[in-house]
Amino acid sequence: MFYVMKFVGGHSSENEAVVASIDRLERCLDRIQPREPAAGSFVLGVAFHVPGPLLGTDFQGIRKEGFSRRHRELNMEVAVPIPLEAGTEDAFVGGAMLRAMDLAEELLRARSVDWSTAHLRETLRRLRGCFDLPSAADSLPAALSPGATSAASTTMHGPPGIAGSGVDEGPWDPSSRGMLIIQLPTRGQSPTAADVAVRHQLEDLLEGALNADGAGGLDGGDIGGGVMNIYVQPWRRQAADTVLHVLERSGRLAEATVVLRFHNEGADEEESYMVLWPEGYTGTYTSENEFREQSAGEQES
Repeated sequence: MFYVMKFVGGHSSENEAVVASIDRLERCLDRIQPREPAAGSFVLGVAFHVPGPLLGTDFQGIRKEGFSRRHRELNMEVAVPIPLEAGTEDAFVGGAMLRAMDLAEELLRARSVDWSTAHLRETLRRLRGCFDLPSAADSLPAALSPGATSAASTTMHGPPGIAGSGVDEGPWDPSSRGMLIIQLPTRGQSPTAADVAVRHQLEDLLEGALNADGAGGLDGGDIGGGVMNIYVQPWRRQAADTVLHVLERSGRLAEATVVLRFHNEGADEEESYMVLWPEGYTGTYTSENEFREQSAGEQES
């Protein structure tokens, strides 16, 4: 099955049409695909990176982002050139899906992996009923050539509303063995392959961003009971802002809860929780709350 994600570097009039096209593609796939990959098949993730006023891209064309035999996943990244010529957005987005399929088959042959692509090819055929796909991948624009790189800026300028995470104002000391918990809902109580793919892609993005700025390190994750959790070991206070930037860029910020768990020396409870996101959260997180209660239902993936 296909799984599509988009990472938008801030919305603008220049990228709104292609973002809308990617959204239409996602809705089409939701209608025509099963919730789980067919027997013998795999998940092919296609992540569209859309430059915007807050964040650019650091590559051009399309490239392999990750491959996992264990999880039967293959992920591709697509750099969307902005601006696109008006009226060509669907052709570019659909062409990227065809190109990703071709590259996936090339990689599987090169590695002698016997995963079936028949169901994915059938999905592309059915997709033509609700989305405008090019007639052939060999007619795609040069912007979809694989392996190209660019010097486009990846500077983060702080999206409005999340620049101040509150971590600088709280009682947490980076030396107090804190942990950032990023929690997002899954599609149901039992996670689907698409849910697992989302978690793995977010883990990859977080690991890359944290390695780049040295603010923290990825510490694993779990999924089950209607939620997924990703854990980040913060080495500097900046780690919280890095996490929020990644969630903003991936379009997952609105559904995410980000909590800092830290040791509170001298207090009644050994651990305390501080909600960094969403803004304005007024509830109370303690060691007795859902973050600990759900552990009985968690399953590693």
